[in-house]
This record gives sequence, C-alpha cells and structure tokens, in this order.
Amino acid sequence: MSKFSSPSTKTLDWRAVVPATLILPLQAITAATKNAAAIVGASQEWGTLEPGKLANLLLIDGKPDQRIHDTHNISLLILQGAVIDREKLKFTSTSKDFAPIGGLSVE
Repeated sequence: MSKFSSPSTKTLDWRAVVPATLILPLQAITAATKNAAAIVGASQEWGTLEPGKLANLLLIDGKPDQRIHDTHNISLLILQGAVIDREKLKFTSTSKDFAPIGGLSVE
C-alpha cells in the first residue's frame, strides 16, 4: 500500500502521486529537477546536466522516463562529486546516532 492511499495521510510518496495525477513520468522528473531549479531561481547552478553546473546524480536501473516506478531501482548515487555508499545511509534504531524523540523507548 502506498503512502498516498488515505486522505488523512500526512506524507505523500511522489511515486504514488504521479500516476494519480495523470502526468507522464518524464514530466514528473522534469518538475523535480529543471522546473524546481527555475522556481527557486537556481537554473544557472543546477536543474539540468550542463558544463559548470552542480551535478548530484541518481543512476537508475530501468527507464524512469517511461516507468516512474523504476525510480525505486537506484544503482548509484553521486552527491557533490562523491559516490555514496547507500548501505551507510540506512538508519535504524540500532544505529549509534539514534536518539528517541521525547524520551520514548524503543525496547
């Protein structure tokens, strides 16, 4: 079940919203990159792959421009020029930096 399945849901999974809005996958990708940069006035810095621009990249296994759900298949993440180990990004209650909010216990 997607995060978008209930009107009372507080967070939305954009991959579930896109099919519901009837926009094409490539339009969704463009909205999240090129158009987002334009909205915040950063088109000269990021938003498209061009020489001299910042380039944080996701390498996707599949064709996300045709099948938006292929965005689940991330094979490589490059952030500020460094390849990121995605396993190190996973955060659980057993992580050394984990601190429960408001004194709640996870035992």
